[in-house]
Amino acid sequence: MINFIHTAGRALRNRKKFYGKKENFKVTHWFDDINDITKVEKQYQLILLDRDCTLQKDHAYERASKFEKTLQQISKKSEIVSNSSFKEFLRIGLVYGDLFPANKLVRLKGEKRLTLLRVQNDNLAAYHYDPKTNKTTQVLLENPNLEPLIAEEFKKPEPIILKAILALHKNPKTLVVGDYYHTDIVCGNLAGTDTAYVTPYKPLSQNIPLILFRYLFDTPLGKLKSKNL
Repeated sequence: MINFIHTAGRALRNRKKFYGKKENFKVTHWFDDINDITKVEKQYQLILLDRDCTLQKDHAYERASKFEKTLQQISKKSEIVSNSSFKEFLRIGLVYGDLFPANKLVRLKGEKRLTLLRVQNDNLAAYHYDPKTNKTTQVLLENPNLEPLIAEEFKKPEPIILKAILALHKNPKTLVVGDYYHTDIVCGNLAGTDTAYVTPYKPLSQNIPLILFRYLFDTPLGKLKSKNL
């Protein structure tokens, strides 16, 4: 819930930049569920996935078996981009780490530079990202317990998260996949990637404020804007 409030507050402060143009809601592909990605995955070199209600129930501790074959098929070109807390981000690495990494962009205390964190299995890697040069540089983590050191977290729809990942991979042709228009789809468009909206998986597994946000705001407005481009 705290993550949702943080994301919503930041989005409202930047509403003109994020939501001012209806082109930011453009949807390249529509999926009934994540298994539909097999129809288009050969078109892309990199696939950036949302987790909750895209790949699994909200904050579940295990993967959804109905998507396992698909995730195995796309694992070599896929990664997760989540708006979760640092602790939850580490757990994503444990749940999905045998398939692909998860990403989180932060600013550490006492630093102006941005740090892209990547977790896979039990391994946490870090890269400094310079938006001006659009380049990444791997750095050695002296202390893997970064939670007390995080001064700022960047969350979708802020496109800088995706731009850091794209820079790390030398800007491949990328598809961003998710179940929210105002975070996943807008973020992909702002970062210049293709987007795929997936019908949410087990959306009622979320808390009541998120359910209300989805069905009273995100879905009706996002669908209206995306289909009137």
